[in-house]
Amino acid sequence: MREIAAWALARGVPWGANVIVGHPGETRASIERSAAYLRELFLGPAATTGFLSVDPFRLYPGSPIDAERGAWEARYGARFHRPSWWHEGDPEFLSEWVDPSADLDFLTREAMQHRLFAPILGEIEARFAYRGLARDFFVRAIRDQVALTRARLPVLGRYFAWSQWTGRGATARAELAAHPDLAELAREARARSIAPIAERVRLDPASPILEALLEVPRERFAPLDAIIASTRDEVLPIGRGDRSSVSAMHAYALTFGLAGVREGARVLDLGSGSGYGAAILARLVGPAGHVRAVEIDPALVERSREAVATLGSTQVEVIAGDALAPACWTPDLDTVVIGFALDEVPWALIGRLRDGAVVVAPIALEGAQRLARIRAGEQVEIEWHDAVRYVPAQRAAPQKAPAPAAAAARRRLPLA
Repeated sequence: MREIAAWALARGVPWGANVIVGHPGETRASIERSAAYLRELFLGPAATTGFLSVDPFRLYPGSPIDAERGAWEARYGARFHRPSWWHEGDPEFLSEWVDPSADLDFLTREAMQHRLFAPILGEIEARFAYRGLARDFFVRAIRDQVALTRARLPVLGRYFAWSQWTGRGATARAELAAHPDLAELAREARARSIAPIAERVRLDPASPILEALLEVPRERFAPLDAIIASTRDEVLPIGRGDRSSVSAMHAYALTFGLAGVREGARVLDLGSGSGYGAAILARLVGPAGHVRAVEIDPALVERSREAVATLGSTQVEVIAGDALAPACWTPDLDTVVIGFALDEVPWALIGRLRDGAVVVAPIALEGAQRLARIRAGEQVEIEWHDAVRYVPAQRAAPQKAPAPAAAAARRRLPLA
């Protein structure tokens, strides 16, 4: 190959090489050797007329590898996760879902392929010396290869989705939290979704809320089959049916903005679901603050505790219980945010809060839901804000307590 490369460069002739990474039997050491060799071959000389493509191994039906899977498994510890993928669909991923050896699993192979080969592919165009009639074709192909090396999030998204669907959920969640690159890939995708939120919810682009939305890894609080969706500003269903969800990112920005959450505050997060809102609140209140997250679904409580723990947010306390139980509403609170719809203003519960405490909740009003900001005190103040749509409470709201005598006078007109 070195002779061919030199011969082609001297004569201005294009040539190409295709490398398959992760063939059964591949090890970490063999990938390192291949990358070192290709770097010398393509980037060692001052110029090259060569084109390189790098692909993961794919299992094809009827191939020798397919016929001899047992031998590869016995000799190298290879594992073919969906060896009959052509009966299950998703050939774009399932044919690649192979652990090449006992030394090299799928995720490690994917990460090493990107780390070692992407820099080589990225430098080839600057050294590509072919000037013939087909130059534009080869340059486009070089750029396409570079683009393919950057399209990692869809591959990882399908990996975690299939892990959930095939019963590997617990293992996959640990892999997700420990993955060396996934958090940054998701953050980059999330940044594109967050950019329009400031204008949508009337926040300063430098708001710490937007920074928290960017930095909190939303994918850890989403179902494993929603990694890609978690980077977009959309609702993510969780739990049973439509009874629980992770709200769209703009909904958290709107709620926490209205609540005026600040550093050092003590916040009650009711209907906390998988804990995503609590993780955002933890960043907003800082180490001196405290977030008490209450969720009625025990499975979501456990998931929330695990996800929050991966972030080291020690100021978050996750509690299993009824969010509308009076015991949750304590006078030491500065802020209460509610993540489910109420049929009416919870007067009795608000009366348990200290003067000046702020409650932000979606409440039924004239046949729809509106976001209300309520300030507790002798003169209770209510402001009605945006129309919203939240999941219903998972228990009946408390019996309506009589409104204070002057309640009608205290209510402010709805604000657009």
